[in-house]
Amino acid sequence: MSYAVNGGGGGFDIGVQTSDPRGMAYDPINAKLYWGDRTANTIIRSNLDGSAQQTVLSITNPYWLALDATMGTLYITSCPSSCDILPYDLQSDTLGSALVTSRAYTNVTVTSRH
Repeated sequence: MSYAVNGGGGGFDIGVQTSDPRGMAYDPINAKLYWGDRTANTIIRSNLDGSAQQTVLSITNPYWLALDATMGTLYITSCPSSCDILPYDLQSDTLGSALVTSRAYTNVTVTSRH
């Protein structure tokens, strides 16, 4: 699977490490991309060109991601049987407790008024 990241038709292949990509979040402060791999149950991070891919977190059925770059928090919707929205602190590498639990698939969005 290839994603264009520069608006000019260029892109990178995330299929090498990702078998079922879900959600994507852009970190403009650190120039990173984050996405979930639902089959591998992981969150992956890379540089904007797709290089330096690394697993940053193991989590069951990641679906959607949203990043608050200013606070350094990645919000993850994990849906093993119900869906939880969980905060992941990028500085301390800590996954917090569920902020919201729902029986339906739940998308997550971060706005300036969060």
